[in-house]
Amino acid sequence: MKNASLLLLTIWSVFGAYLGLLLTSVGTFTNQWVFTSEERHLDFHNGTLRITMDMYSGLLESCRIGVTYRWDLKDAWRQVESNATQEILPRPGSPACVKIRSVLPAPGSPPKDITSAALAKINSVWPFPVISFLLLIVSSVLSTLGLCIPTKRAFTFFAGVVCVVAGLFVLTGIVCYIIAVGDAVIEKHPPLPDKVFKYGYGYSFCFCAISFLVTEATGVASLYLFIKQETYALRSEKERFRHRLTASGSGTSVATGSTQTIPPKVTVETTTDVWL
Repeated sequence: MKNASLLLLTIWSVFGAYLGLLLTSVGTFTNQWVFTSEERHLDFHNGTLRITMDMYSGLLESCRIGVTYRWDLKDAWRQVESNATQEILPRPGSPACVKIRSVLPAPGSPPKDITSAALAKINSVWPFPVISFLLLIVSSVLSTLGLCIPTKRAFTFFAGVVCVVAGLFVLTGIVCYIIAVGDAVIEKHPPLPDKVFKYGYGYSFCFCAISFLVTEATGVASLYLFIKQETYALRSEKERFRHRLTASGSGTSVATGSTQTIPPKVTVETTTDVWL
């Protein structure tokens, strides 16, 4: 039972480190963190132009899905007949994804819409998942060394510590990302009865959330494995020391008994005196 538990902990400490690294890399370097749909109203003297922009973004890039233009006349009777809707999709040759820094407004000018405000706040969150990704690379290497060199139990300890720290960095990035999107919506959302901004989280966000759970579980398992290994090593060392004490005590007793049974030596002088 002891060997089985140690084997399971060893396998999970290595497999969990690589699994967390895979999940974090997919979540960090893909662009499916959040989907946004924003509708802007431009009023004219003869109608209202409704522009709906659908896009998704990650930590470093933002991608446009499509833009829909809808023209509504102010005359209610003609609105039903003359309502025109046109959807414009990205051209096949044009780049659909751009860097977030390239679409941000100048530092002195505030963002004009909710999407730009959200991207401006999201741009400051990317270091946390990237640092977590780098820490998980170190943790994977340490856990592999701990598996290949069982006598160096310090590798397992440091792998667990690095895994826990990497999970905390992922959690910090997730929380900051949620706060960034929420702050942008609160600051820039217009006071209208209909909600013109909708957003939802994608699979990249889910991968990072799962990677937090995996890395924390791996870190705790590695630390528990280190404690178990140290406990068993200390116990075996005590048993070895006790065996040495027992063996040395038995050797002393045997030596003492043999000394008592050996007859005294008879010297030449004693024999000569007896003859005389």
